[in-house]
Amino acid sequence: MSSNAVAPVDEFLDFACLTYRGDDDPDRRARAESLLAVHPTWPSENVWVAAAIGDLAALRAHLASHPNAATRSGGPRDWGPLLYACYSRVLIPAADAPGVVQALLAAGADPNSGFSLWDSRFTALTGAMGEGERGIERQPPHADAHPIADRLLEAGASANDPQGLYNTMHRAD
Repeated sequence: MSSNAVAPVDEFLDFACLTYRGDDDPDRRARAESLLAVHPTWPSENVWVAAAIGDLAALRAHLASHPNAATRSGGPRDWGPLLYACYSRVLIPAADAPGVVQALLAAGADPNSGFSLWDSRFTALTGAMGEGERGIERQPPHADAHPIADRLLEAGASANDPQGLYNTMHRAD
């Protein structure tokens, strides 16, 4: 494998999550779903995949066997599982994304975690809210945006999220 090759599991995680670049679109999420269909064991093998797809049972198994799993960074973006849970738009049919977020927070994930992009802070709350300049079809809110936001705020996430507020101002409503 060349040093530039991307592991399929990392490709899945990247395609599943909003990027806030020009390539954010439903085709990325469809590609992620195709990869996951070919690799159904990933959630039990990878804490970031379990978080991203809302697989609460797999996530709990990771947390039980690895005490630092909730706070360990990894995957293609070097994020903790909480950010993958909030930025992913690919969920399994029996997903419990709010339960995943709650379990991660209870295990020590930082409700104010985030990353910098274009001199702006993109938080877990920003990820749940979604949206942005490219429109709701390309950057939709998380399917469970409201219950995820509630859990983040209850755990101490700052309600003053300038990027999240900016992202949601582009629609008339």
